[in-house]
Amino acid sequence: MAPNMRQDMPPGETASERVPLIDDRDRGEGWKEEGQDERSGEQSGGRGFFTVDDAVSGLGVGWFQVLMMLVVGFCALGEGANATVAAFVAPAVKCEWRLTDKQESLLTVWVFVGLLIGAYLWGALADIMGRKVSLMAATVGGILTSTLAAVMPTIGWLEFMFALMGFTFAGQFSGLTYLLEFVPAAHRGMWGVAAGLFWSAGILGNAATAWLVMPWHGWQGLMVITNIPYVVVLLLFPLVPESAHYLTAAGRSEEALKSLRWAARLNGTQLPEGELVVPAVEEDDSENECRHCSSKIGKFLSDSARLVSDSLWLTTLLVMVLYVCANVVYNIILLLTTQIHTKQTSTCEGQVFSLSAEDFREVLIVSSADLAGNVLPVFIIDFIGRKWCGI
Repeated sequence: MAPNMRQDMPPGETASERVPLIDDRDRGEGWKEEGQDERSGEQSGGRGFFTVDDAVSGLGVGWFQVLMMLVVGFCALGEGANATVAAFVAPAVKCEWRLTDKQESLLTVWVFVGLLIGAYLWGALADIMGRKVSLMAATVGGILTSTLAAVMPTIGWLEFMFALMGFTFAGQFSGLTYLLEFVPAAHRGMWGVAAGLFWSAGILGNAATAWLVMPWHGWQGLMVITNIPYVVVLLLFPLVPESAHYLTAAGRSEEALKSLRWAARLNGTQLPEGELVVPAVEEDDSENECRHCSSKIGKFLSDSARLVSDSLWLTTLLVMVLYVCANVVYNIILLLTTQIHTKQTSTCEGQVFSLSAEDFREVLIVSSADLAGNVLPVFIIDFIGRKWCGI
């Protein structure tokens, strides 16, 4: 049975130009599940229908995904650099401003406080305003906060800016979702892990940058230089479209088609023939933007509640516990290995912090371990599966 379609068609409009809606009650028959091989959906009177997943599968993997990887990858590069910048900055600030050990430790703590607050809020923004908008805002915020942190006059203001850095840092994690929504299901494992290589390269690059910059320009220069990957991201943003998945969910079907057509053009492929099928959404109340925005927020909260429903609460709990444990261990190792080397070999004379070339080389070698550890999963995740690769 074909989905319930709009029967009204403006004069002169062809079937391929129309974007019909599908009600939730019809999703069981007309909705295509992810990873299906068919290029088009149900047939009705010779007309085909396809979903965003059908279109993405038909795109294949090509130059468009490479472009998306560059955008998201450079964002991850900046994330990796900023994740370890406190390990270099905190000892230098302690020496220059004569801080206590507690004040030095709080600099790193405030980053994670901001990260904790921002994680949920940026996720909500990505669902309400769009993946591209959210990632762009977080990128601009990352540039502003780290640059302002370099000119803060007191430790209190510096702690505040580090908290804001952590807050904007959380928003950049939506980049992976943005990328994978344009990657066919059969390739998402490899491309998702490959994006992590940029994160590791950012950690390694930050150590190399600290070696080159800090002896001459201090920790302030390092804070500013780490923004270079974010600037590259802003230059590439005009070349990539908004997520077609988000656009269809928001009822912006024509924009979703433009997004998919641009991707197909770069890949040298074509979209499936027929009409794009999207979920039915409420009409936009342009006369009351506040009401429209509040309805989006309400829908987001309602969708979030499904994570603790009877069928999902156990999976949600297990994933959260695993994620917390993995990130606690990872960040402890990541930050401590860098700080141990800087504290053991650094000198503070006349409120001037310094590391020798040999010290920086040791930190660089330690930082390279993260990059090496991310290479193998890229090649094995699609063969042994996500679960066993994680184990």
